[in-house]
Amino acid sequence: MERYDFVIVGGGHNGLSTAAYLAKSGYTVAVAEARVEAGGCMDFSEVRAGCIIQPHALISYANAAPGMDHLDLWRYGLRFAPVKGPFMLVNSEDRAVLGLHPQDPVMTRRALEVLKTWSVKDAQLWEKIAYEMLPHLKDILRSIFWVPPWPLDLEYEPEDLPWYQQLKKVMPQLFRPEWLELSLVEIMEELMECGPMKAAMMYQIYYQGVAPHWRKLAIPAFGTYLLMNYSDGMFVGGMHMYAHSIIRCAMHHGAKIFTNSPVEEIIVRDNRAVGVRLSDSAQSKEKILMANKAVISSVDTQQTFLRLVGSDHIDKSFKQRVADLDMRSGSCVYTHIIAKDYPRCKGEAGKLMAEFDMPPAAYIYPMDNTQGYLDYIRDVEGFRNSGKFGPNLAGGGYANVTALDPTIAPEGYTVLGGFQTNVPPPEYHRDGPDAISFEKKEEFNKMIREMVCQMAPNMRDKIVYFNSNTPLEDEFRNAGLGGGAWCGPAETADQWWSNRPLPELSRYRAPIENLYLAHQSQYPGGLCLMAVAYNLMHIMIDDGVVAPKAWWYPSPWHVKDGDKKIPRIG
Repeated sequence: MERYDFVIVGGGHNGLSTAAYLAKSGYTVAVAEARVEAGGCMDFSEVRAGCIIQPHALISYANAAPGMDHLDLWRYGLRFAPVKGPFMLVNSEDRAVLGLHPQDPVMTRRALEVLKTWSVKDAQLWEKIAYEMLPHLKDILRSIFWVPPWPLDLEYEPEDLPWYQQLKKVMPQLFRPEWLELSLVEIMEELMECGPMKAAMMYQIYYQGVAPHWRKLAIPAFGTYLLMNYSDGMFVGGMHMYAHSIIRCAMHHGAKIFTNSPVEEIIVRDNRAVGVRLSDSAQSKEKILMANKAVISSVDTQQTFLRLVGSDHIDKSFKQRVADLDMRSGSCVYTHIIAKDYPRCKGEAGKLMAEFDMPPAAYIYPMDNTQGYLDYIRDVEGFRNSGKFGPNLAGGGYANVTALDPTIAPEGYTVLGGFQTNVPPPEYHRDGPDAISFEKKEEFNKMIREMVCQMAPNMRDKIVYFNSNTPLEDEFRNAGLGGGAWCGPAETADQWWSNRPLPELSRYRAPIENLYLAHQSQYPGGLCLMAVAYNLMHIMIDDGVVAPKAWWYPSPWHVKDGDKKIPRIG
């Protein structure tokens, strides 16, 4: 039996980030990870000699995180590769729109000029966003994601919410209270005319979890779009290098990480979590890890309470509400390509591409109008089938990963990654769990390959590797991706802010003393790196379990238990 101040169940990015925070705060920390390597979705595979693909997480969504200041990850090897080439949004007639570059004024200016040829109204809107909103983007993103949900007994109006206050402060002439009741699709239809721009936003938001058609989530959905734009790049060497930097940080400050060590039980005595019991097959010699201060579960809500804690320590009504949670809100087929050239668009898009002395950083094709994407979403969520892609239908996109980070492939090769095809979870698919099986995924591969070659005919004889991960393959590879769903519960109005995953669990506390929750089934989900860990630190500091150090700064939007005052910034 070994003793630590904190024992963390699960070594994905939330568990590791929490470990780094606690270890740097001066506490002894143990992380128990079931897999043979920590890191969770921060993974990579060398599928051909020197060619790396990232089968799960790809883009840096950590750039606005306070943890980038708190944990000094650059000291532990983390390096960033900023976007340099253009974002190409291409419609089925080979006409293009350019995406904005928050960190590149010249590229942003050219993007606005191109958008003006589509819609003067849209160009004026995005010019305001580029020059009035983007300079405040870090504060906007922190007001949406890096802030703990407020106490359930706090009385406030919807306009008091941190993200609404912040956006109203930055662009008072644009944001109105009624937007809090709308979906992003409704707001886009009101404000925008350019079909490709709207369709591209829908695609990017939908695959990031907060769907654009869900009512009452317009601002959080827009926040995910802004989050991707603010990231504006990737980590050198891939997301796995981010995992390594977090691990190095945690271990530098004294944390111990036990891999190949599945947890069989969270030990509860007198309604208090006191430690964990590892599987008899665990690599760790000691099978009992005791916690002086707290146990933190970084596995999903259902596993935490129904398997690890067990029925003897929770009441029947709570058990049923946990069992009723839908932890498999969505799934995806995730596609990667390795080629001997990068995609070269044709028509007007090709001429626009030729303006730049560098290949595009990303492609989204075909982007025609919102109706095609809404029809696709209806197929997936309404009819529970896999949907179709192509001209006048839904489109999708790839990051030209090698253009951002040449270390992931030998010279002369291009890695295209991140084409996400949203599909129903296997058990909800109308054609059964095997509808998107390993044997049948070639249908997806053929459809996506043809779409890429329609946009860029040069790719027909340049592709040397093409593969799609099915939802069940993702789940097999990473147990945290139930049914291939990376965000856990759907990020809908009833699973957002103080509702996620249940109101009484939204503040990261369990109904068992000294048991805390740090999984993507907590707010704000799996998208924002270090958000769950940062938000959880507030609660443990409030509870007196953790003493803040000089380097720590809390969210200005945080509300402590019992505080009746609404934070107002500016």
